Amino acid sequence: MKKIILFLFIISFLFAADFNGKFELETVYDDNILNLSKTDIGRFNSAEETDKFVQKTLDDLIFQPKIKLQIKAKNFGHTNIQKFTVKYDKYLQNEFKDNFTFLFSTKQYLSRKINFTINYAYNPKLFVNRFDSVWDTADVYRDFTYSKNEISGKFQYRLSSMLRLNYQYEIAKTIHTAYFTEYDAIADGHSTNLEILSKKGNKIGLAYSYLNSQIDNEVEAESIVNRKNGSFKSNEYKIFAKIIEFSPLVFYYNFQFERKYFQTLNDFDTSHFGRIDDAYSLDISLKYPLFKNYELKTFYGYEKRQTTAFFESAVESKSYQKNEFAINLRCSF
Repeated sequence: MKKIILFLFIISFLFAADFNGKFELETVYDDNILNLSKTDIGRFNSAEETDKFVQKTLDDLIFQPKIKLQIKAKNFGHTNIQKFTVKYDKYLQNEFKDNFTFLFSTKQYLSRKINFTINYAYNPKLFVNRFDSVWDTADVYRDFTYSKNEISGKFQYRLSSMLRLNYQYEIAKTIHTAYFTEYDAIADGHSTNLEILSKKGNKIGLAYSYLNSQIDNEVEAESIVNRKNGSFKSNEYKIFAKIIEFSPLVFYYNFQFERKYFQTLNDFDTSHFGRIDDAYSLDISLKYPLFKNYELKTFYGYEKRQTTAFFESAVESKSYQKNEFAINLRCSF
């Protein structure tokens, strides 16, 4: 899939009518890089479990260079826009969290009112934490990492000059390391949102998403009584806005709430049995043009997860909160 996408992008570039790009350098301060609960923060601060906590610090500075390439052309008389993005997350002190993200999208207009977009995203390695493995006979902690492939299709219809309706379907596959294969999963989701636009360019929107994630190797996992089953279903609600009343400043706001229901019926699974996660996140950002082709953006994000579960150990280890502050410099070419 990745080779096919790269080939199509190169072919499109060779025959492109319009080409441009953007380079971004974002610096992020994250005060809880592994989303640790209060209980786990206390364990980390005690410095008695060095095999469990390999991180040097709870917080970190993250440097995120990103390059975006865009090609605009005509297909069957209508505009087609292709984008290819590469992002690298470089952690200043905790290198084990470094990771790449590759994104590709193609947007095809069918008319002024109707368009659709196909998106593909790939993360080769994402680090979550260190846990004990049900497949491991040794009494040690192992790195919990996974790769992720995600593809989605989005349909947009302009109901009027002030209303836009969007629907998106997505499917994602996660593949974990050998010690945590019971978490391999396939997820599919549906989302819809309504955007309200003003003549000045302000925008406010409401969105709803449903996601169903199911383990992808149930037969293998059945062989162990205390296997982990991370299958879940979730509902997510979002309100977002873009305000340009104070031009040239642009203000962005995003609040979302997600309730996640874990599906396991195995009461030996102390991490997931009877568990419900309520997650809240708030993002606020401000964009300001510096001069031609350059703009500056500042960002604040707050995230909190509250867990209820049959086992108190899950409540203590899965609830967390974090803050992020970021500054982004973007250059267009």
